[in-house]
Order: sequence, then structure tokens, then C-alpha cells
Amino acid sequence: MEEFPSSSGSEEGFVPDYDFESSFERLKDSACFPARLTILGLKRTNKHLVMRELLRVKNAQTLDEIKDAVVAAYQDLMALEIFDAVDIVIDGLDGKHPEACSITARFSEKSPIQVHTGTYVQGQEGSVEASATLTNPLGHAERLNLSGEWGSRSTTTYSLALTRARPRGLPYLATARLYQQFSSFERWSSFTELLRGAETSLSTEDGRHLVGAGIGWY
Repeated sequence: MEEFPSSSGSEEGFVPDYDFESSFERLKDSACFPARLTILGLKRTNKHLVMRELLRVKNAQTLDEIKDAVVAAYQDLMALEIFDAVDIVIDGLDGKHPEACSITARFSEKSPIQVHTGTYVQGQEGSVEASATLTNPLGHAERLNLSGEWGSRSTTTYSLALTRARPRGLPYLATARLYQQFSSFERWSSFTELLRGAETSLSTEDGRHLVGAGIGWY
């Protein structure tokens, strides 16, 4: 995130050694309120999703309070994991209210499709894994992941998972997953096993705490 002083847009007046920190310390307690909010760069993302985070600035009454609200909004927007970058600029407004400011938020959305492949060895079994993820296809910070893992000896697994970041603006990660796992032990016996199941979980954004439930059937 970048915050910089108002300029005319011309590089002629740019001062390379401008002491931003000292200027901010001098002005941070000055009366200031957001009078205009501009959002740019959204293509798939629902505008309500980002407005929910950015509107926390509306109660700010000083430049320092606006800065704190913008930083918190930036952190929560990046926690959605649907943006490559979020740039938020606070600038002055020309008019009869010198304490008014404008806030411009520019978003760079992640690619809607990510594909991953890999090979792994665990013990005496090698495996090939492939997955495809749709990021934010409906514009509500959801991720849909389809993956498959094929073992060289005994195990094949398929799964479909839907993940939603910050549901209803809460600092959690909600996940629902369906899976199918086929295990073959025919190298040693005639036994094979097909397990299907479903799981749901709710975790904190940092992944330190999780609660979940699951069911499986043969």
C-alpha cells in the first residue's frame, strides 16, 4: 500500500528527499474526513465485498484515524487472497472544505485459474498430483479447487473443495470438501477399498485454530 502527499501530477514539483514521516507526524492529528471514495480495477469481484472493508474509514475524524482505518482495510482485503495487489491513496480535495480528503483504492485481481502439477515420493510409493483452482469466479472471494493424486502402487484420491474467505466479514476461512479415495492392496492380497466422504471446517485466518466435522462411507 502506498500513501503519498497530494501533487499536481507533474514531476516538476517532486522533491526526492521529501520527509514524509516528519510531515505526517506534524499533521496526523489535524481534522480530516473522507469525502470521496473511488474504487478502480474490479473485474470479477463484487463491489460490496471491498466496500464492506473500506467503509470503516467513514467515522474517521483525523488524518491518523484515516490512516489506521486504511491500513486495517488493506490487511483484511489482502487476507481474502483474491488480489495480487491493493493500492490505496489518500489525497486532498480542492474546495470549500480544506479538511476533506479523497480515498482511491486500486485493485489488481489474481488470475482466475491456477494449475499445479507435481511428483512426490513417500516411502516406497511415488505419486503424481494435479490440481486446478478457480479463484473468485463468482466475485465473492470463493476458491474452487479440483485435485487428483495417483499413486504408483496402491492409492488414488480425488477431491473437490470450496473455500470462502472472511464470510460475512468475519476473520475466518470456511471450507467444504468432497473426496473419493481408492486403495488397492492386491500386491499382497485381493483386498481393495473405496472410501467417499465429505468434510466442513471453519478456521482462523492464520490457521492456528480450526473446528471441523466429516463423514465417510464405503
